[in-house]
Amino acid sequence: MPRCSWTAWTALPRTLGLMAAVPWWLPLTLTSVPATAQVVLTAPTAPTATTSSTTSTEGPLSVTDTRTEVPTDFRPARQISLQSLRGRASFGKPPEVSIDGQALRLAPGARIRDEQNLLVLSGQLAGRRLAVNYTLDTYGLVKDVWLLRADELQRPWPRTREQSTTWRFDPLQQTWIKP
Repeated sequence: MPRCSWTAWTALPRTLGLMAAVPWWLPLTLTSVPATAQVVLTAPTAPTATTSSTTSTEGPLSVTDTRTEVPTDFRPARQISLQSLRGRASFGKPPEVSIDGQALRLAPGARIRDEQNLLVLSGQLAGRRLAVNYTLDTYGLVKDVWLLRADELQRPWPRTREQSTTWRFDPLQQTWIKP
């Protein structure tokens, strides 16, 4: 004669505070599964094409693999705000910054993006003078900063509010056109 009934065993997860719909052994199986895939990141190299030869019944066959790695010079265009202005920034002790000789301060939530569009801390830029695009908030504090790459420096961009109202923006080329 059994001491516990079957209904007592089915109520055990509920008495332990577990959901009745989830079997008690499910978390054990999910945590014990090993990772089967590993991603390896490598630095891109110069474009290469490989050639391999195979032999068929008709004779040798030469196949050229046209897949190439993306060169490091190819970078997608960044989405820089249309309200931004271009300037030359000198970074001091945070939050001090001087843009085109005008002393400004970084906003408390300022975002500084480097050439790869990654966030940079303002302390890492102390003592450096860089070409930037920047936006100001309603209090006159610098809100967003983009450190410019060489290809972005070649494109025209307004330096003052008056220029941004008179110039026209081409969204396909992501450049400003002077009148």
